[in-house]
Amino acid sequence: MSSRLGSLIQAALRYIEARGELLQIEAAEAGSRSVGILVTIIIAITALVFGWLLALPALVWITAEKIGWHWSQVSLAMAGLHLLIFAVGFLVFRLKIKRLRIFEGSLEEFQKDRQWLKSSKDHPGTL
Repeated sequence: MSSRLGSLIQAALRYIEARGELLQIEAAEAGSRSVGILVTIIIAITALVFGWLLALPALVWITAEKIGWHWSQVSLAMAGLHLLIFAVGFLVFRLKIKRLRIFEGSLEEFQKDRQWLKSSKDHPGTL
């Protein structure tokens, strides 16, 4: 009986170790994906701010000269265009976040374990 208990404990420990390794792998993958998304956000926001600050005054002046509008009208039109571009970028970002799946393997394995445990409760005496 004790050798059977020892075998069961060893199997349980191997099982827990395998689950832990899977969790480590998926945590590393989730971390790298999250860092990639964060870097993309920082680059996009920095580009938006610097683009706005450096190019817009010159573009407003050139456009106002060419089309004959007052500079304030051109400035408002360009601001609206930039805000529209930002809104589209934000929607794309939200879509990517919704599609991001992390720890899928672990969650699937835990679901299988729950199903196995449920079926073994329904049919006692089977291992």
